[in-house]
Amino acid sequence: MKKAFLSILFLTALHLYSYAQEETEKRKEAGITTRGFSSNFGLTYRFGHTKALWRVNLLSLSYNNRNNTDYFSGGISFGREYRKQLGEKLTGRLGVDLFCNYSLYDYAAADSPANILDYRQTISPGLSFVMGLNYAINDQFLIGVEMLPKVMYENETMKYQNSSSDIVNDNVFFSLSNTDVLLSMMFVW
Repeated sequence: MKKAFLSILFLTALHLYSYAQEETEKRKEAGITTRGFSSNFGLTYRFGHTKALWRVNLLSLSYNNRNNTDYFSGGISFGREYRKQLGEKLTGRLGVDLFCNYSLYDYAAADSPANILDYRQTISPGLSFVMGLNYAINDQFLIGVEMLPKVMYENETMKYQNSSSDIVNDNVFFSLSNTDVLLSMMFVW
């Protein structure tokens, strides 16, 4: 299984590298993103050439303090994407991102039952595969959609009130869900 995964990863990287051999015009893009058709917003910056760009994403940094509960989440990713023209205004994208997400839930009520979650911290590094399309509105604006299936490791530490020890979970998993869909509105220069 591991050899098959590494072989597929190597062949994908080799195929993507072939797109980069035709690089021409330098390009920069910046914009806003949303994940999973929700209110999770982020920022993206891409730079390189018309056929191959580096990607830097700040993913939905958020903080919420409500009812004695602090919740913070955010993430960053860095990767490479390769593009192929599919039509006059349509471009296909393939690539890979390395990412790391972090979330913290902290409940601060003094008087509560024993089995209420008091604290949870999650750190999730991983690798996501980029498969998407861009539609050019004009020379300066793009709308993009991409699916980001991912393989990730997740370390979760939890503590319940009135408990003397932490609970630690380590998981490795593959994910493909509606939160793995990224919509973007990009400005090009």
